[in-house]
Amino acid sequence: MLTADLIQAYVRQKQIRPKYISTEKPDLLKLADLLISIYLQHKNKTRQQLNEALKDLIGDSPYFILIKGLAKLLDDRSQWDIQAAIDPVVLRDHVFLLAASKHPIVTVATDKHTTTRENIFAEIAEKLSITKQQVEDSLYADLKLAYRLIEHKTLSPTELLQKYNLSLAQSILLKSSQVTVTFSTKRPARARAFFRAIKFRKLMYQVQKSPKKNEWIVILDGPMSLFGPSSRYGLGLALILPSLIQLDSWKLNSTVTWRHKQVNFVLTPEDPLLTSQRLRGTFLSDEEKILFDRINKDKKSVWQAHRTTLIFDLNGEDILVPDFELRHPDGRRALVEILGYWRRSYLERRSQLLGRFGPPGLILCVSRRLVDGKEKLAQAGANILDFAHVIQKKKLLELAEKFAVIPKVEPRIPEQISLF
Repeated sequence: MLTADLIQAYVRQKQIRPKYISTEKPDLLKLADLLISIYLQHKNKTRQQLNEALKDLIGDSPYFILIKGLAKLLDDRSQWDIQAAIDPVVLRDHVFLLAASKHPIVTVATDKHTTTRENIFAEIAEKLSITKQQVEDSLYADLKLAYRLIEHKTLSPTELLQKYNLSLAQSILLKSSQVTVTFSTKRPARARAFFRAIKFRKLMYQVQKSPKKNEWIVILDGPMSLFGPSSRYGLGLALILPSLIQLDSWKLNSTVTWRHKQVNFVLTPEDPLLTSQRLRGTFLSDEEKILFDRINKDKKSVWQAHRTTLIFDLNGEDILVPDFELRHPDGRRALVEILGYWRRSYLERRSQLLGRFGPPGLILCVSRRLVDGKEKLAQAGANILDFAHVIQKKKLLELAEKFAVIPKVEPRIPEQISLF
């Protein structure tokens, strides 16, 4: 993602527009290729060395902001780490104690002062059974500029330029207070992937049926609408954009705070937004993976956790996208929805809709950690399980025993996926 100082955009008639770049322009493709080469050539080198190479490239180039933006995207695909023969903190203790005992340390030895920096390093190297060069390289290896590039996920020049345009739009969305998406599609898998992305990012959303046939309206809370602006929530919102642009027909309209003013931000398929990101029909968080393992590998329990692709229409007022389902050998099933960020009014509305129009055998898991502001979970319904960091397997299975039902029909019949 681009930082605020790297976003190139303009405002006209209270509408903000990103300054997209051409992904086919020869000089930009050449520039992107050069930047990619610099990163590849600096593998195992320090951030300081890479910064110097980028500084030489930027020079007085008219593309200096663009270069910084492209470099930021490449940096996001890079992994940096400390490379030291010995813990730098421990090494500094040894060096400084020895240096203090032999003060003063001089650059060039004289008859009066014979101890140099090289003497200190040589003595420490012998003491710790490492080389003098390793002492020098490791002494400040924990400083950010001394971190070394240990891995870089490369991409093509065209992909980098495409990623820049997408990141411009995503970075502006980080400043949004509300986002409305209108879409229709003839391909259910793409719609499911879009909703799975929303759920995976734990966003607050509502879905309404549009007056137009086969069209739906998705209203998402933006990070600026929360009790306090949340960079984590904003990042989650921005990261659903690759799934959105793969729908057939769509439009995004949002309110954005830009330089202390409220402006409109609109995206449509006419914008040059492309992604090489593979469409994902299912998303599974680390927390869910752990929960699945604990349930499915528990030899004392007969319940099994399974992914589900079901989407339920809640009378045109919203939808339900269960995160997974629990199955019992006797045929009973319990659907589980994990609620991400929430506020009391949002949870109350959601609970009422699910109670009136949701399927039987539903368990709602609510995070105490992702509440908006200082609100607390009101008296929970019988089928609501609140949790802090990890959903408790025992309590979840107890609710499954209580609420699971045997489906009257097979889960995949058209009536249950009537949304599409």
